[in-house]
Formats: sequence, C-alpha cells, structure tokens
Amino acid sequence: MAKKEETVSLIDTFSEFKELKNIDRTTMVSVLEESFRSVIAKMFGTDENYDVIVNPDKGDFEIWRNREVVADEDLENPNLQISLSEAQKIDASYEVGEEVTDEVNFAKFGRRAILNLRQTLASKILELEKDSLYNKYIDKVGTIVNAEVYQIWKKEILLLDDEGNELLLPKTEQIPSDFYRKGETARAVVARVDNKNNNPKIILSRTSPVFLQRLLEMEVPEINDGLITVKKIARIPGERAKIAVESYDDRIDPVGACVGVKGSRIHGIVRDSQGRKMSKSLGNGIDPLEVIAQYGADALRFMLVDGSTPGNDMRYIEKKVEAARNFANKLWNATRFVLMNLPEDFQPGLPEESKLDMSDKWVLTKLNQVAGAMTDNLDHFEMGLAAAKINSFIWDVYCDWFIEIAKPRLNSGDAEQADTARRVLVYVLDKALKLLHPFMPFITEELYQALPGSGESIMIQSWPTFDEAHNWAAEEEAFEKVMDYIKAVRTMRTEMNVHPAKKTSMIIETADPAPFQSAEVYLAKFAFATDVTFTEKYEGSTDGMVQVSTHAARGFIPMMELIDRDKELARLNKEKAKAEKELAMFGNQLANPKFVERAPAALVEEIRAKRTNSQSKLANIEQSIKALG
Repeated sequence: MAKKEETVSLIDTFSEFKELKNIDRTTMVSVLEESFRSVIAKMFGTDENYDVIVNPDKGDFEIWRNREVVADEDLENPNLQISLSEAQKIDASYEVGEEVTDEVNFAKFGRRAILNLRQTLASKILELEKDSLYNKYIDKVGTIVNAEVYQIWKKEILLLDDEGNELLLPKTEQIPSDFYRKGETARAVVARVDNKNNNPKIILSRTSPVFLQRLLEMEVPEINDGLITVKKIARIPGERAKIAVESYDDRIDPVGACVGVKGSRIHGIVRDSQGRKMSKSLGNGIDPLEVIAQYGADALRFMLVDGSTPGNDMRYIEKKVEAARNFANKLWNATRFVLMNLPEDFQPGLPEESKLDMSDKWVLTKLNQVAGAMTDNLDHFEMGLAAAKINSFIWDVYCDWFIEIAKPRLNSGDAEQADTARRVLVYVLDKALKLLHPFMPFITEELYQALPGSGESIMIQSWPTFDEAHNWAAEEEAFEKVMDYIKAVRTMRTEMNVHPAKKTSMIIETADPAPFQSAEVYLAKFAFATDVTFTEKYEGSTDGMVQVSTHAARGFIPMMELIDRDKELARLNKEKAKAEKELAMFGNQLANPKFVERAPAALVEEIRAKRTNSQSKLANIEQSIKALG
C-alpha cells in the first residue's frame, strides 16, 4: 500500500508540473529530465547509464537502465553491471560484454528518492516561474495592464493579473484621490521590474507621465496612428496635467483630437463579473433596462458610482446592485419611521443650541463634516469618494445609531426632548437627501417631497456646505467615547451568549465621567445597564466581574447572575483549545523559513494576519475564563 501511495504522489507532482503556464515544451522536457537525472546521480553516483524518456503530453515518463553483462565472479557495481546469470534470466542469448537495457520503476527506489525528486522539481519550477514572470514583464515596462485588487495595505496595494501573478502598486505611485476596494479592477502602467536574488517584483504606477501617455495612445486614434505626437507631459497627479502635442497633418487639430468632443478621452469601462470586456461574442452583456426593472434605476446608478475611480475599469457584480437596492430600502424605512413620529402641527428647523444634547451635536457635526468633504470631492470630480461618504453617513451614522438613540427621547414623555429629537431627525434627513440626490435622484425626490416644509423640488434647493456654527468637536469626541464603550459591552455580551433581555449593574472607571453621566439613558438601553456607578479608580473586588476596556473608560460588570457558569466555562475552554491549535498551526508555518521565502507574499501576509487575530482571540478568551474564576 505504501508503494502505491508513493507512486500516485509522484505522478500527481509530475502532472501538476505538466500544466504549468508560460513554459515551453523544450524547457519542460529538459527540466524534468534533469530533475530525474539529478536524483539518480545522488543515489548511485552517476546517471550516465540511464535514459529518461518524458512525455509532457500524457504526463508520464519512463526510465531505462543500461548495464554491462559480466561474469558472475566479476560483478563489482550492480548499478553499472549485471551478472551473466541474471542477464540470462531476462534473455538466454545474453553473453559477457553485451549491454542489457531494462525499465526501472522509480517508485521502487524508495520514499526518499521520491521526496528528493519532488523537492528538486519544486525548486526548478520556482526558478522557472520567476524567470518566466521576469521575462514576461520586463518586456511590458511602459505598457498598461489591468489587474484585480487583492490586498490593500498601508504602504502599497497588491494586485493580481489574469494569470494570478502578483503586482505591486506603491503608495507613492498612487493618485491621492484613488479609492480601491478588494475585487475591483485597477489600471496602471508597468513602471519597472526589480529582480533581487532572482525574486522579481513588478512595480506599477498611476502617477507616471508614461501612464497618461499610454492612455492617450489607447483613446486617441490619431496618436496611435502616428498622426499626432506627444512631445512632453507634465503632471501633478490627481490635480492637473499639461500635455504638449504636435500634428504632422495640417488637417488635424492636435489639441482638439486629444481633448475629444465631450472634453474627455480617457475613461474606464464596466466589465463583467470575471473582468472580461462585455461583447456580443461572449454573450456577457448586461441589459440596463432589465437591471432597472429588477432593482431600480437609482440602485444601478449608485452601484456604478460608489467606489469608482476615474480611469479605472470596474466590474459589474449583481450583488453590488442588490446592496445599492438594500441601501435605498434602508433610507426609505428610515424616512417612514421619522414621518410616523411627527405630529400634525410639526414645524421643521433646528431648535436653539441650548436644547441640543450631546448626541444631537454629534450627528450635526458628522453631517457638517460629510457635507464639507463631499463638496471637496465633487469639486475634484471624485464621484466615487463622495458617494461612499454619504452612503456611510446615512447607513452607519444616521440609521444605525442616531435613529436608535432618538427612540428613548421620542418615547420619554418629555415633550421638549421629543420635539428636539424630531426636529434634529428631520433636519439631518433633509440635508442627507440633498447630498445623496446627485447619485440617487428618484428616491431622494420622492422622500424629500414627503418631508414637512419641503420646496417645489429637491433639484433647485441649496447644496449643503460646511458650516462652522455646526462644528461641535468636543461633543463629538465625548459622544464617541460613549459609543466605543457601548460597542465593547455589546461585543462582550455576544461572546458570552448573554440574552439582551438580561440586564445588570455596572461600574465605570474613567477620568472623564461627564460624557457617560450625560448618556445614562443610552447606557441603560444599549449597554443593558440597570444602574451605573462612576469612579475615577475602582479598588473593590473584581470576583465574578467581567472587565470591558476602551481608550477612555473601563467597565466592571457582574455576569455570574446572568450566565450558567459551568456551561460558559466549558464553552470558553473549548474555544481556548481551538484558538491555541490555530495559533500553533500559524506559528509553525511562519517559523518555516522555506515557507516564508517561497510562498506568495500575499499568502504569507494572510497567515501573519490570521496569527495576530488568533493571539488577540486567545487573550480575550483567557480574560473571560479568569473572570469566571
């Protein structure tokens, strides 16, 4: 059974190599033969008497050994010689001095020989792949490539081409206004190929003047045909560019040809979900009318704008259209909630500043910041960034937080507080709809008309801009301290499987208690607190308490009365064992120098990130176990 498994393993390795790309037939056969001969030479001291026949089409091979027939008493080297008696067992006509050729089953050489072959093949494959990658891209320096965004790091972005090769786009080579998302397609020029220690690194650039020149060559037929020559390009990436062009035909206006009819000749295209250009031959085209009928025009429009970057191609993915539709539904339901809580005599407009609480000033400050940032984005034609900002504000700030925060005030029985909450809700919604209108014109018009005090049309209303009077930085910071604490408490309760209906007291240790004291009603509702005690330094017993820490506060929460201790302890120990196993596995991988050196950089970084997450997870589990006693 062992020999059978070894043979299969060997054939699998060979077959994998047979399928490699960018390796010509002659090189493939040569490398395979060389690998076999290398292993044979290590085992027997020489490979001169062996013939290796490789069939790259079928993915198999044959090894034949040639040995001289010698008298039985003269046999000295069984690898080079065969005794007369043994030779005559094969064929009775053999005589001394003749040569016997027999086929060798490589698997019979043993497991070590197979492992040596696999290692040799792997080493040579890696060298060939690196050489192939270098040769491929050294010829592409100065040309434009399309690649998929795979990893986004602080100093660079990792992209993959159609064959899965890794390309790097450093921060210094990115346009400042560029916005990238994993899975989307980016277009850049191959700036250079670094080859240190036979490890090629392909460096891309979007700031190089060559990038702009190649885009012009692609988009302007007269340049591609040689009728117009680009003499010089000067750029401030993301801001402006100056291009000197010359025409050799008096009938051609070089400037007009480069500018184009609509003032722009360089633009990205929408590709299908696999990154292919849409065409009739592939049958991968999208009928926008069908998409609109299913998801709505606003959803399609918003999907095409959100996250797009000028000059970059993007992929049409139906889930993104569905996400845009869900965003529209979220906005619709939020507006319906606000309208349902308005009395008939409601008068819109912000109340006096003295009536605004910390949460009101927080959301108004966030709205003010978004309005200023979006105005700047649109002034620089950064449509994708602007759309992403208003999306995040409406979904994360307004819907997920402020509406929920406003509910206790609406139902508090305090008429003044309820009125303030309503007026802030309507004011922020009105401004948010105006900011969203360029991207989703139909739903914003419909919802705007339903708001009290709305004008004839949202299209002719003033665009919201940054207002220094609505910039409460201190209150914003204070409320976000409370938000961070609430998030930490909810995360802890989720990890410990505590039902939301179960509430408990808590002690908050903080040097700045004012924000938390002002937000007791929010702590009661969202942190499930029955009562809260504030202190600058807690020195009491922590037995049976779970600690929750943020940058501004530390909470001590008794949890024994809310959970089944034994059951929770068993669950945590099980999770701890699992986390320790994961951590050990990732640690062993990264401790292997061959893995770190030879594995793709993206995979190594992924393993490192997983190890870090496992360490953090294990630390949290151990803290929870300690708290249970």
